[in-house]
Amino acid sequence: MPHYTPDQINLGIIAEGERRGITEKGICIAIATGLVETNSTMYANHADPESLTYPHDAIGSDANSVGVFQQRDPWWGTCYDRMHVEPSAGMFYAELVKHDYNSDAHSPGWYAQQVQQSAYPDRYDERYPEACAIYDRLKTTEGPPVMAEITRAASKVAPTRPTAAAPSTTTSLVRATTANTPAGRCGSPTPAFSRSSIGFRLTRRLP
Repeated sequence: MPHYTPDQINLGIIAEGERRGITEKGICIAIATGLVETNSTMYANHADPESLTYPHDAIGSDANSVGVFQQRDPWWGTCYDRMHVEPSAGMFYAELVKHDYNSDAHSPGWYAQQVQQSAYPDRYDERYPEACAIYDRLKTTEGPPVMAEITRAASKVAPTRPTAAAPSTTTSLVRATTANTPAGRCGSPTPAFSRSSIGFRLTRRLP
């Protein structure tokens, strides 16, 4: 029987975000990060021997990265913090709030990358819709589904100029699309950043 189920881990990420007053978007960014790094699994690592003394459900071998967010000594708190959900999520949020993560200037995954410094920065955006669906299922606050915001943003249409050869002057409509990009491990070397064109905003602050 696992020490932590994925739902238990994501509930911990949500609870810590709510406690800190993080917006829904920020919480979804954190959940997406946990999905990319470990599929919401608590990892220990022989390279961080103390991590093996705490409850865990897998053993990794990526440098000395441990925990749900694959955080490393000496940059990320104590081993206890890295190996427990709420403290590790708290460290993630403490770095996330240093960036204007509620802005739509960049995609959600871009802000995750500012914290994680992954060699695979595009993966966070790939898992972000899944993270929003998890949040909608587990959240403890009232409000419209976060996934509805994504659906609305992705389905907006915008007028385009008619081409010269068009027989009608009726303006055509094109569906706005979003581009997703991948993410990776905390301890990876600093990569070149990749930006996507996702432009939705989820900034409702939780009580």
